[in-house]
Amino acid sequence: MEIIGNAPRKAALLATLQQLAQGVRKGLWGLIPLGLLAGHALGGETTHVVSLPLHHALATSPSGPDHEQAWQDVLYAPGHDARLGVLTGVSLELTHWTSTRYMYENLSANGGHAVTWGRVNSALHVADPADDSRSIISHSTSYGDYQIQSGPGDGVMDWDGSGGHTSPLFTRLSHADGRQALQTRIALAPWTAPQVALRVHGRSQFLMTSQDNWYAFGMQYWSGGRLRVTYHWD
Repeated sequence: MEIIGNAPRKAALLATLQQLAQGVRKGLWGLIPLGLLAGHALGGETTHVVSLPLHHALATSPSGPDHEQAWQDVLYAPGHDARLGVLTGVSLELTHWTSTRYMYENLSANGGHAVTWGRVNSALHVADPADDSRSIISHSTSYGDYQIQSGPGDGVMDWDGSGGHTSPLFTRLSHADGRQALQTRIALAPWTAPQVALRVHGRSQFLMTSQDNWYAFGMQYWSGGRLRVTYHWD
């Protein structure tokens, strides 16, 4: 900018402009620590979503009423980044899906009897990384009974034909109640590691009944889902 006029007026005007510029710079620098302090006071949260280990079980038997498949695995979730702030809590949300398929083969000559898969249920537990003997979030579901009428045996063990049956695949998606992890320093300590190892325990169970003299049966079971981990920090 060019200033036109006599020398004294030029000098006074330049001095005024310099003072204004210094005031603006000070004001801008002053906003930076204020913004940082405001963000720190409000705190924040960070969310990670990890997939549950996919599990498949197949139970078959020529006889016996009660059957259970149990399994366990480990999933790994990213830990809290300490550079964001001090960890004050962990929220968990579990989504669990299961699929089941029922199979039957009548090995007797005669059919026409009721066949029932009863008390079909499943459960999933995620253990506390601070104490593996305790669950921090869990989910269970019951499917009710599945029933068919048997046909005469055809002498072929293939879950098909006149004496066999294979059901459609039944899939259910459900959610566990959200859980706020313990907010003590000891309970939160494992969540500050770069990676958090979480032990997952699963189970499926059913009760089998049939009036046929000789038969075989089975059930296929799939389990999966996701775990949402939210870190709260100040």
